[in-house]
Amino acid sequence: MYRILLVDAEPASRSMLQAMLEGSGYEVETAASGQKALASTERRVPHLAIVDLDIPDLDGCVVTRTLHSSLRVPVIVLCAAGNLEQKLRAFEYEADDCLCRPFHPHELLARVGAVLRGVALHHPCVTVGELEINLPARNASVGSRRLQLTPMEFQILAKLAARSGEAVTYEDLIDAFAPAQGISALRVHAHSIRSELERTGARDLQIRTVRGIGYLLENSAPKRQPA
Repeated sequence: MYRILLVDAEPASRSMLQAMLEGSGYEVETAASGQKALASTERRVPHLAIVDLDIPDLDGCVVTRTLHSSLRVPVIVLCAAGNLEQKLRAFEYEADDCLCRPFHPHELLARVGAVLRGVALHHPCVTVGELEINLPARNASVGSRRLQLTPMEFQILAKLAARSGEAVTYEDLIDAFAPAQGISALRVHAHSIRSELERTGARDLQIRTVRGIGYLLENSAPKRQPA
């Protein structure tokens, strides 16, 4: 089941949209502010976010960019009708789609479905040796064994896997996933990921520390020779 984060400061609108999305089979988590929305992603990263740009505490466009760039969450923004400047700015801040109020509920559902299909089509999974990372489902497994990762650890592992065999700098990882935590927290996350790889029996996979640079996901399994 796809999880959707709905960020809307207006209670009536939030309740109506939540009921509509849940009635269509989605799991919905709601937030009335930008800070609560970002805090919720520390527990679980959604497959899609719907963000009303007129939230009170943070710039809705900044929340959109944070979700999209740092967590790779596609975002549909809701904006006021006739506000072209707000709409264009949302796209500059990496919104995947924009819907102006008022809108028909069926149009929002159609756009949600289209964005999620695009995610599944273009970024289905990353495979490194025995490790398979399913980006739309946000899970990782070694064979039939699922890795138990926090949302932050999943994102770090996905980035390392996407650049397997290449050192990813500490700065890249911290800027992308833990700007408020720093290198000490990054080391804790790396240790947890290593433990999970070991627990699930990924014998040929290792997260190596490249001294002074960053981390590298190494696959030591011998390459198959062509027949």
